[in-house]
Amino acid sequence: MVTAIILIALGVLTQAVVLATSRNKLPQYNKNCTTCGYQVPPMEYPPAFDDCPNCQRLMSLGIDLSALPPRQ
Repeated sequence: MVTAIILIALGVLTQAVVLATSRNKLPQYNKNCTTCGYQVPPMEYPPAFDDCPNCQRLMSLGIDLSALPPRQ
C-alpha cells in the first residue's frame, strides 16, 4: 500500500515538472487567404478553403468564390 502511494506521488510530481518546464510554442500560420485575400487569424496549420471565416461568410451570401481572382 505504501509503495502504491509513493509511486502515485512520484508520477504526479513527474507530470507537474514536465508540464512546468516544457513550453513548446507551435509555429503559427499567419498569411492571407488565397481565395479572398482575408487576413486569416493565426492558426497552427494553413487554413483549408472551408476554414476561412470570410470565405464562409461570402458563400452564405451566395457569392461564387470561383469567380474571384486568386490573391496572394
